[in-house]
Amino acid sequence: MGKIIGIVSGKGGVGKTTTTTNLGVALQKLGKKVCVFDANITTSNLGLHLGITDYPVTSHELLKSKKLGDSIFVHHSGLRIIPGSLSLDDAKALNISNLKQVLTSLAKKYDYVLVDGAPGIDREALSVVEASDEIIVVTNPELPAITDAIKIIEVAKRNNAKVRGVIVNKRRNKDYELSAQEIESAAGAPILGTVPEDENVLRAISERSPVVFARERSPAARSFSRIAADIAGVEFSESLDIMSMLKRIFLGTPQKPEIEKLTEAE
Repeated sequence: MGKIIGIVSGKGGVGKTTTTTNLGVALQKLGKKVCVFDANITTSNLGLHLGITDYPVTSHELLKSKKLGDSIFVHHSGLRIIPGSLSLDDAKALNISNLKQVLTSLAKKYDYVLVDGAPGIDREALSVVEASDEIIVVTNPELPAITDAIKIIEVAKRNNAKVRGVIVNKRRNKDYELSAQEIESAAGAPILGTVPEDENVLRAISERSPVVFARERSPAARSFSRIAADIAGVEFSESLDIMSMLKRIFLGTPQKPEIEKLTEAE
C-alpha cells in the first residue's frame, strides 16, 4: 500500500499546485511510482500545469463512480495524472465524501499518491486532510500566508491528521519575510524545505511542464528535488538526470508536453 500525501495551503496563490506537480515528478525521478490527483474540486487546474487540454478521465468522474476507470494520463516524465474537470457543473454536482475510497484504491497501485487539495479550511479542503495519511502545508514567507497556514495546521491537528511539515515557497530573502525558524515556531510543524522565487518556475509553467523536468538545474528545481528526497527517505544528489539531459539535447524542451492516455488501468 502506497502513501497518500495531501498537499494543502491556508490560502490560494502560494504555489500549492506547482509544488504538487514538482514533488510528483521529483519522486518519479527517484524511481518511485507516483500519481497526482486533483482534489481542488471547484477550481481545478492541475491538468493545465501539465499540458492536459483533453479530459476523457477526471477526478470528478472517479469520485462520482467511486472506482477507478480504465484510463489514466501519463506525463512524459513518467508521472501519472488524474486531473480535475474544468466544468463548473461537474463541481456543483459532486459529492466529495467518496474521496477516501478513491484515494485508497489508487494507493494500492502507487508508491505515492499526491493530492492537490483546495486552499483554505472549508469542507472541500478538509476532505483532503481527512483522506490523507499525512499532509504537507505550502505557504509563502509573508505574515498573511503564514497566518492562514497556521489555521489549516490547527484544523488538521484537531482532526488527528499527521502534519508532515511545511514547505516555504517563493522566498525572496527580503527583510520583511519571516525566517524559517520563526515560521517553524509559529506553525508548530517542521520546515521540510524552502523554495526560492525563481523565474524558471513561471517559464516551466508556460511550457506546461514541471520545473524539475524542464529546468532541473534551476534553483527551484534543486529545492523541490531535495524535498522529494527527504520525503522518500533517500540521500539527495545534485547529479544531473542523464535521461532528461539526453532528451533535451536530441528533442529539445517540449513546449506542449505529450500526455498519453492508457487503454488499461495501471
